[in-house]
Amino acid sequence: MSEHEVANRKQAEEQPALSGRGLSTNRVEALADGIFAVAMTLLVLDVHPPTVRQPPDVWFFSEWPRLFAYALSFMLLGVYWVSHHAHFQYIKRSNRTLLWVNIVFFLFISLIPFSTSWLADSVDLEYTRPIPAGTTALIFYGLHLIVIAALIALHWWYGSTNPLLIGGKAPDRHFNLSVYRRIAISPVICLVAIAFSFILPIASLICYTLIPIVYIFPGHVDLHWTRANHH
Repeated sequence: MSEHEVANRKQAEEQPALSGRGLSTNRVEALADGIFAVAMTLLVLDVHPPTVRQPPDVWFFSEWPRLFAYALSFMLLGVYWVSHHAHFQYIKRSNRTLLWVNIVFFLFISLIPFSTSWLADSVDLEYTRPIPAGTTALIFYGLHLIVIAALIALHWWYGSTNPLLIGGKAPDRHFNLSVYRRIAISPVICLVAIAFSFILPIASLICYTLIPIVYIFPGHVDLHWTRANHH
């Protein structure tokens, strides 16, 4: 067998191994950082500064819904960014399917400024009784967050169950259940918030505020990743 034939055979044998390694996650992580940064920045554009002759208290009472919605959505985007980033502590490679899961996830992340603006326009100081516009905005906001949580769960499920993407043994069942339980907190709170939107809108807003507060505190999953990084 000639040297050329040997080289071709060796290349043919190596090709499946190379293709099985998947794609680097660097590009998708960089894209995620950019989309989250833009979405977070766009949120503040909906907050209007006070006019020259407008007293601070008058400005605050007219703008507090936008300030509240801005802070809430900014913190939620922070929660989603941390979750997405944490997944890549396990997911080492990517493929076409995972890329498209990420693209759909980014689609809904980039929609957060729209949901936030709609929510802010529907909130007022007398938000103790349901009004059609306010209820619709609260429901849309909650459904939006539920879809994002579902995509986060899908991202983890697909990435963590594919040996070629995690570069080794899949996470054990107990750890996976911990991940899904933590992801499920947000949809459960959203469903409660949606229910409140029909009877007591201010309670619905409070429910949405609980989501970033809950996720700020580390859970079992975070402690597991911390120990893994130390080893």
